[in-house]
Amino acid sequence: TGLSRAPIALPSQISAKIPTVARKFAYCLPSVPKPERGVIFFGDGPYIFGGASKLDLSKLLTYTPLKTYSRQKDAYFLTVQSISVDNVALPIDPTYFSATKKRNKTTSFVGGTRFSSGNPYTLLTPPVYDILASRFEKACISRGIKPVPAVSPFEHCFSSASARASKLGFDVPIIDIVLIKKATWRIVGANSVVKVNKKVFCLAFQKTDQYEGRSIVIGTFQQQNAFFQFDLERARMGFIPTLLTLNTTCSAFNFAY
Repeated sequence: TGLSRAPIALPSQISAKIPTVARKFAYCLPSVPKPERGVIFFGDGPYIFGGASKLDLSKLLTYTPLKTYSRQKDAYFLTVQSISVDNVALPIDPTYFSATKKRNKTTSFVGGTRFSSGNPYTLLTPPVYDILASRFEKACISRGIKPVPAVSPFEHCFSSASARASKLGFDVPIIDIVLIKKATWRIVGANSVVKVNKKVFCLAFQKTDQYEGRSIVIGTFQQQNAFFQFDLERARMGFIPTLLTLNTTCSAFNFAY
């Protein structure tokens, strides 16, 4: 509950003690803990990155509403409208994207999308995972990227030698998660695939288990070198899908500003 919506959580506690500090927080997770470093902010921006260039991330945020549900009032939920791979929308039943009440239950919900600080990789309910993974693999093959046997705990893996690398990670198909308010979370190779050894990288998504009620649980790997601001007053999230396209990273925060 440290960064949740709860009144006892840090964002609310800091704002209550220091009224000039907005009830907001923002963070950026590094791709590796050492030598890189992440950063967290309480209150509003500016968020200055990039040394002498003084890039203010607060001016580049895309916003989407945050949702709340009665059984998990402290958690952060997003509304996903669709998912595409290389600009081709996936044929996913839209009911998976909506949080709905369980039958004969007034306060228990299933489905929907929530943020996680405990899951390393994004979890997808099996039907959604199967569609995404199948389309991603086909799009990889069309680019000449060769599938290889699975490496646990991942199911879909590829030969590193058959894919080009760039500042955005491996040049693999782009995954777009379309949120409401025309906000698109674009996931590039640095956040969609993970290198498991010198020869192999794998699709960095996994299936939910039988105990997970959400259709999508956004893991920390997909959050690396992205930037997020949680505005609790206005119930919205501002985000930049990856700082790599801005030629900066989480560790480039300008503490001297």
